[in-house]
Amino acid sequence: MRVALFVLFCLARAAYAQTPLGTVTGLAIDPSGAAIPNASVSLTSEGTGVKRSASTNNTGVYSFPDLPPGMYRMGAEAKGFRPLETRVFAVEAYRTVRQDLRLELLGASSEVVVTDAASPVVEVDTPSVSSGLLTRQIVDLPTNLRSVSKNSGDSGLISAIMPLTVPGVVQVGNGAKWLTPGAGASSTKVKVDGIETTFGNFGSPDNVSQPSVEAVQEFTANIMTTRAEFGGMGTVTTATKSGANEFHGGVFWYVRNSATDARNFFAVAKPYENLHNYGGTIGGPIRKDKTFFFADFDGARGTAAVLFNASVPTLAMRAGDFGTATLKNPFTGVNPFNGSTILPQFQSSQALAVQNLFFPLPNFGPPTQTAGNYRAFANGPEVHRTEEIRLDHNFTDRHVAFLRYENRKDDYQIPGARSPLPLTAFGPSDNTRRVNFWTLGDVNTLRTNLVNEFRAGVVILVSGSTANFTGQTLLPQLGIQGLPDYGPIHNLPIFSIAGLSGDTINLLNPVNDGHAQLADNLSWVHGRHSMKFGLEEINWFVNRYLPNTSGNPVFGSFSFTASKFTGNAYADFLLGLPATVTQIAPFPPQYDRFRDWAAYAQDDFKLSSRLTLMYGLRWEYNGPAYALNGNLYSFDLATGKIVVPNQGSIKLISPYFPSALPVETADQLGVGRSLRQGDKNDFAPRFGFSYQLDRSAKTVLRGGWGVYYSHYSANVPVGLAAGPYSANLVTTNNIVNGQPLFTLANPFSAPGTPGTLALRAVNPHLRNSYAQQYTLSIEREITRNLGLRVSYIGSKGTQLAYRRDVNQPVASTVAFNNSRRPYPLFSTINYADNGANMLYSGLQTQVEKRVSKGLMFTSTWIWAKEISDTDDTGDFELNTSVENT
Repeated sequence: MRVALFVLFCLARAAYAQTPLGTVTGLAIDPSGAAIPNASVSLTSEGTGVKRSASTNNTGVYSFPDLPPGMYRMGAEAKGFRPLETRVFAVEAYRTVRQDLRLELLGASSEVVVTDAASPVVEVDTPSVSSGLLTRQIVDLPTNLRSVSKNSGDSGLISAIMPLTVPGVVQVGNGAKWLTPGAGASSTKVKVDGIETTFGNFGSPDNVSQPSVEAVQEFTANIMTTRAEFGGMGTVTTATKSGANEFHGGVFWYVRNSATDARNFFAVAKPYENLHNYGGTIGGPIRKDKTFFFADFDGARGTAAVLFNASVPTLAMRAGDFGTATLKNPFTGVNPFNGSTILPQFQSSQALAVQNLFFPLPNFGPPTQTAGNYRAFANGPEVHRTEEIRLDHNFTDRHVAFLRYENRKDDYQIPGARSPLPLTAFGPSDNTRRVNFWTLGDVNTLRTNLVNEFRAGVVILVSGSTANFTGQTLLPQLGIQGLPDYGPIHNLPIFSIAGLSGDTINLLNPVNDGHAQLADNLSWVHGRHSMKFGLEEINWFVNRYLPNTSGNPVFGSFSFTASKFTGNAYADFLLGLPATVTQIAPFPPQYDRFRDWAAYAQDDFKLSSRLTLMYGLRWEYNGPAYALNGNLYSFDLATGKIVVPNQGSIKLISPYFPSALPVETADQLGVGRSLRQGDKNDFAPRFGFSYQLDRSAKTVLRGGWGVYYSHYSANVPVGLAAGPYSANLVTTNNIVNGQPLFTLANPFSAPGTPGTLALRAVNPHLRNSYAQQYTLSIEREITRNLGLRVSYIGSKGTQLAYRRDVNQPVASTVAFNNSRRPYPLFSTINYADNGANMLYSGLQTQVEKRVSKGLMFTSTWIWAKEISDTDDTGDFELNTSVENT
């Protein structure tokens, strides 16, 4: 019997892949508990009718690995015993279902014995802890909107709501980033049908795939896993539905409107909102028992309001009346200036054009109020749709494959183009987002103890924004001259007036990001060992086709301060007298490329019928990113020079870049075009155990330890495409002989000075940081459908990456000036380096009730504390904030 258990465990683990598949295994035994060899065992899918057969070995063990999540029933026959059938039971992703088949002796009756299937709430043979939702729980999950809504701030059920049902998982950023306990955003892997969907989106690990809720078969989060096959400390996986032998389908329609909404505190009225989420699914056979399809459509359409709470000039200020304020005559220095009134003949026509186009009339508060004196909302229409099709084919009982395609489209308008001002004269920004996702899976049982699984996937994101305006056409309307023709760039001249809201817009530049992934896993059972080996390759690309216009003064930035000319910033504005003007030339697009490799080997070793050990080793290589056109840069601390990849990069440097600043190429520094060396020593050992505390297999103690790496290739290029490629020119205004050097009519006529350059840089020997996770859990089956888990989760991050300013002056009593910096030709130099640390400790208590008699629930209590030198919630660490949460 003990030998049988050894073999049983090994077969059970053979198919435990990093893709969402499950396993059914168990023993065939007689009424006395003795093993029944050579029994015929069958497993039939309730959905597809596909029947798989196996025979028990000489110790009575059978196994069905690599099963898609779904409902199954079993049958068994043996000479001298009555046939046996089980009732339907569920197979979940990443789980092994133990079904021991107790056959009755053949007597006077040979009728089939029908028995309930086992469905233990506690797994006893794995060191890992996972949590998830099944189809019914997903569909029934209460939420105010199931789809994405950009203007209302909803990220959708898949991205934002479902992860929060997993103990310890938190949502950060825009709702499409998840943190598992003790892990940062860069160490949390997000997959759909086994393919990575996390984008290295310039430092933002966004999950771009949004399968329809109606298309999700199962949602699983492995929050405590020590298996070498998993790359991240936490892995979140969505398994999609497949077709079945019978046609099934449905339609849905959800409505969300403002009828029950509350008024925002800063809004003058309740914002209007009317969103409709609708769609349908259909699935069935193309060829019975062989080929199946599943298709779905998920659409959302409606309008959601965007609130504006801006500070605009009062009616008196617009007319040039500054009341009791004392205005200094900027041309003579005499006080007061025209009785504290800017008369019409002195008002700049350019300023009046800006005032009329950019600043709405105040509508809130007393006539003299300037702070928050404009409150309104504007409606932004939006349309979202997702179409998916999945084909499944069974070549044989041992060889199955599937192909899935997802096409997602988001079109939405944002009033004011995300500016603090409504900018109604210019209209909204039109934003588009497209995601195409192809997945191919193939599982081939080569022998009963040898299974190969292959996965391939391609994910492509295309997004961008357009608007009814361009800076180039707007400048003549305002009467501002002097800039060269930069072409149809959707941006505005930036007016920064002290005490008032600015007009900085935020548009999505045209981007094209994505990756292609290949993965292969081979499972081999040998004696008491269940071994697994795997390889993975991901090729990433990140393209930015136009300069990042958001917040960059491509068409000039005009600053008005209270201390420069009249003593009042808006009075200076009406006179057309900026304190400074900053301009920047559009910098070149960036096309980044990098590649990841991974390989692993692991073994599950059953030491006894109650104790299981798991050990493995994973190797990862995160190739450093490089720019195809060479527009990256860094900084050499030893020489004080800016470093660029090659001579071609020098040709891309901004015309405003000071020629006196030293520049060297990467070969002079001894690094390649990525400006940093790859880290080829990322070996991650893993160890885990599982011990059954009682012979009834109702109580289990499990734990483990493992090393996990964070990758920075997607993040390091952030900011390294700017620097010398986006240097700016600053012109300071003064009154000379009673005349300003320039006005709004000719703001670019005076010679400027290159601005002191602020840099970002990276240690050429930057290593991928690592964290150690250690866990200990005890689980107990209280009743058949009720389980209790208490877990300790700890992790320690070592040599985490962070940014530090290496150009800070030494503390001194001497007044600050730039000459006191270590590198006086530059301002701040934020240097990406290793050296930060993190410590996390958490206690989880969870009670879970599986579905029975219409009731299911999960209740969790978590205590956790994290202390860190850096923040890893969306910028792949590489931040400067100190965390204590």
